[in-house]
Amino acid sequence: CNGESIIDYQGYIYDLVEIGEQCWIKQNLRATAYNSGVELLTGLSNAEWYLLEGEGAFAAYGNNESNVSDYGLLYNGWTILSDQEICPAGWHVPTDQDMIELEIMAGMEEFVIYDSGWRGSTGEAGTSGPGYLLKSSSLWNSLWFGASGNGSDELGFSWVPAGLKRDDGSYSGIGTDGRFWVSPEPSNFAWVRNTTNGNDGIQRWQVDFNEYPNVGYPIRCLKD
Repeated sequence: CNGESIIDYQGYIYDLVEIGEQCWIKQNLRATAYNSGVELLTGLSNAEWYLLEGEGAFAAYGNNESNVSDYGLLYNGWTILSDQEICPAGWHVPTDQDMIELEIMAGMEEFVIYDSGWRGSTGEAGTSGPGYLLKSSSLWNSLWFGASGNGSDELGFSWVPAGLKRDDGSYSGIGTDGRFWVSPEPSNFAWVRNTTNGNDGIQRWQVDFNEYPNVGYPIRCLKD
């Protein structure tokens, strides 16, 4: 990261991590405004969240601010569909190709990189897939039979189980589900990523913004 180890953005200090030729902000984003200074909406009821059209919005998981320090904020799809940028100047929401480069560095086999669904899995509680190398070494729930859901965090990416906010405004998945946004390409869908406490692979699937513009996921930022 050109010798830099931290970045200050909207009053929060984030760590930086260099993985191959990529420089990532190591924590999920906490920004409450675009980098232009325009504020995002928040404090919405479930109905307001569901009906929102064309405006970026965020929430803390469970509307509980104590979750923000570990997991960051959850942003609706309109946030990344906007012409304005949510990441700091000189940074961006990762593209599908950015994620593929990261996954290859974490050991993803190239013949599956463009598949949809789970890729790189070695079975329940596996410990050799790319998801295991990227997941944080804490915060993930243990499995029903006692095996740890944590990763090795070998590459320093510290992928955390921040959960999600559904388009109806409800929450689920904290401790088990590590989804985050990938930049839309083309503008009507995004190849979102996910990993879970019970899987060492990485899931790649399309979110169609024509149907689900108000699901809420975390955001990670990558240096341009």
